[in-house]
Amino acid sequence: MKNSDGIPHRRLVLYTDDPVLALGAANVLSSMPQLEVLTSEPGLSRLCPFVEQVQPDVILLDTSPEMTLGFLSTLRRTAPDARLILWGRSF
Repeated sequence: MKNSDGIPHRRLVLYTDDPVLALGAANVLSSMPQLEVLTSEPGLSRLCPFVEQVQPDVILLDTSPEMTLGFLSTLRRTAPDARLILWGRSF
């Protein structure tokens, strides 16, 4: 999909359980005209239904101990065409 300027447009779901990180990352990513940044409410249980509803092109995930391979497999089945990008933080 392209926006009105002819630039390829991608829908990106940003997930993190850290509200400060979510706000900062959303502000930076939203400055890119080719991205529509969508944020999910905190809580992994809400992420799959949200992703199923919006069908993003990219899912950017801040990993957490609760994020298992089983969860990632379910997320992949929910949005099979989306690219998954994982990032981890040191605590």
